[in-house]
Amino acid sequence: AQGAFSLDQIIDFAIQAADALAEAHAHGVVHRDIKPSNLMIARGRVKVLDFGLAQMQPALDAAEATWTRDAASRELQWAGTPHYMSPEQALGRPLDHRSDIFSLGVVLYELIAGRRPFDGENLMQVANQILHHDPFPIAPAGTSSVVDVRRSQIERILGRMLEKDRDLRAADLLPIRRELDRLRTRDLPVAPASSALSVAIGGFANITQRPEDEWLGTGLLETVTAALQEIEGLEVWSRDSLRETLREMQAEG
Repeated sequence: AQGAFSLDQIIDFAIQAADALAEAHAHGVVHRDIKPSNLMIARGRVKVLDFGLAQMQPALDAAEATWTRDAASRELQWAGTPHYMSPEQALGRPLDHRSDIFSLGVVLYELIAGRRPFDGENLMQVANQILHHDPFPIAPAGTSSVVDVRRSQIERILGRMLEKDRDLRAADLLPIRRELDRLRTRDLPVAPASSALSVAIGGFANITQRPEDEWLGTGLLETVTAALQEIEGLEVWSRDSLRETLREMQAEG
């Protein structure tokens, strides 16, 4: 839970875990069971444990068109810990390193928010959450008298790590690691809530009504959000934060 560690400590732990997993991925190893109990913290250092479910993901050269797993590998496709599985893992599909990126995003979310992003009373409910529901914002507006200007940036990073479509998910942990490193307090201070300016982007409508143009809204949203986040002193709310705040306002009304 976040109460056990400061945000800077959590960012540091995530950076170390990302470094370790990036090294494993560079050697074609997919861990497949990233969760808190497999990330041991000793004297401020993070060690990634238990590669018992790991599998090799050989890199394909230009002359190699396909790679086929043997029967033993196929039998192990559905493996892992339910709350930390990627969507493709929950569906029993073949995995690559992007599954580990999703699972690390789940751990990072839990450390910061103090709760799991996907939960349920049984395996089917957990799988349904992973496959079909977005997690709540890590810190709904109004829960603290101090606004950490890093919140929206962290939610953006988590959004890329927890993308359900692995083709749209962050494909490499090294850029994630660099973004997290820039969020240390040596670079970004904590500002009082009264001095923070906030903006929320709800999205862009496809006025052409053509399905092939739907991707433009997502592209514009990411581009505009990234540009606004470069403005010093401006907090950019994610769509999840906006939705949660609107739900709270409706409940209070």
